[in-house]
Amino acid sequence: MAKFNIYNQEDLLRIESGTASDLNEYSIQHDITLSGHFAPLENIQYITLNGNGNTIENLVNPMFISIFNSTVENLNLDVNISSSYSKLGSIANESASCQFNNNKISGKISGPGYVGGLVGLPGVTNFDNNQSCADITGVSYVGGIGGYSDSSNYYNNTTSGNISGCFFVAGIVAYTLNGIVEYNTSNSNITSRAQYSGGISAFSRESTVENNLFSGNVNGAYNTSGIVGCSMSSTITDNTFSGTVISSGAISDESICGIFIK
Repeated sequence: MAKFNIYNQEDLLRIESGTASDLNEYSIQHDITLSGHFAPLENIQYITLNGNGNTIENLVNPMFISIFNSTVENLNLDVNISSSYSKLGSIANESASCQFNNNKISGKISGPGYVGGLVGLPGVTNFDNNQSCADITGVSYVGGIGGYSDSSNYYNNTTSGNISGCFFVAGIVAYTLNGIVEYNTSNSNITSRAQYSGGISAFSRESTVENNLFSGNVNGAYNTSGIVGCSMSSTITDNTFSGTVISSGAISDESICGIFIK
């Protein structure tokens, strides 16, 4: 395993892929304030990036366009990211076979679709003990941690701030397919101008959503709930709702799930 210390913006730009048998390990040594244009890194794989609790400030683009088979942990990001392209997150636009642990996100993120506080389009990715207080805005698939999520798991994550969009808007993950969403907490203010919004997940398909807590506010139209906006062939159990839900459309159970589909 090759090990590298990161001290400044130039060092960040030198991050490059390792191999399956020889990971590249990067360690950020102190806070870094970015200046000028920081071009996000693309198609990075087989790395470990440890922020050691340090903060990267003034991030106006995601750290990575795409990242695979990697771990990012203990990293704080202060962001102001806006894009006209779909798939957007503070750490990465897209991930596969990755682990994100103990990261903290603050600031603003705005894009048209597939927008997440950490990753816009995660696949086979685990999120554990991350925090986001960022304000996040999009049109569809807008989530406090993940946007459109396939075969990915969320444990012990926390979100706050304002999260808004039209379709599929939620405090933790907008759309989860074949995933596990457990022991997460959100007190976000969630606004959906159309349908599918939830305090934890807007749409859960073939997934497990349990032991989560939502104490924020959800303001939506159809299929709106304090926990899951719509559940399809999912297990929704032992969740706690202590916030508020305002809906202009039908709600079958405002505290648990807007609609169940078998």
